[in-house]
Amino acid sequence: STNRKLPKRVIGVDQVRQLTLELLNSSHLGAAKVAVIYPAEELNLNAANAFLKTLEEPSQNTYFFLVTASPHRLPATIRSRCIEYKVPTPSLDQSVSWLEKSHSINREQAEELLGFFLGSPLKASASFQDDSWSVGISIHADIEKIVSDTLSVVQASQKWGQIDPQASLRWLQQ
Repeated sequence: STNRKLPKRVIGVDQVRQLTLELLNSSHLGAAKVAVIYPAEELNLNAANAFLKTLEEPSQNTYFFLVTASPHRLPATIRSRCIEYKVPTPSLDQSVSWLEKSHSINREQAEELLGFFLGSPLKASASFQDDSWSVGISIHADIEKIVSDTLSVVQASQKWGQIDPQASLRWLQQ
C-alpha cells in the first residue's frame, strides 16, 4: 500500500481487493498487466481467499508473481495454481564480488556479512544500507563495555533497538 508510512508485516484482504480493482483497469498501451506479491507468505487467510478468486479468473493478459522464500507457508489452494520457479542463491564468489562493488567494502567484510545472513546477498546488502550491520558488529564490544561497567544496559538496548529485533537476537546469538 502506498498510503502507509511503515510497511505492514501481513498482507491483508483490503490490499488484495485494491489490487483486484487495479487489475480491472486496462493496461497502458495494451501491454500485459503484472502483479508482484512479496512476500507472498504474508498473505493472511482472508487475503489468500480473496486472492484465490482473482488467481482463478484473472483478467486478460494478467500475470502474477508470488515471491516467497517459504512456499510451504502459502495455502495449498494457491500453490496448486502456480508454476514454481526456484531462483538459486548466487555462488559465494558472485555474492562477495557484488557486495564489494556495491558497497565499496573489502572481501573479508563481504564474506563476514554474507556469513551472518547465511549467504543471502540481498539481506546482507540491506543490512549494510540501513546501517544495522554497524550496530550488529558493535554488539560484541557493547557487551564487553556492559561487563566492564562502562556502558549501561539501557544505553545498549536503545542502540540495539534501532535495528530489527530479529537481527539483534541473531547478533547476540553469534
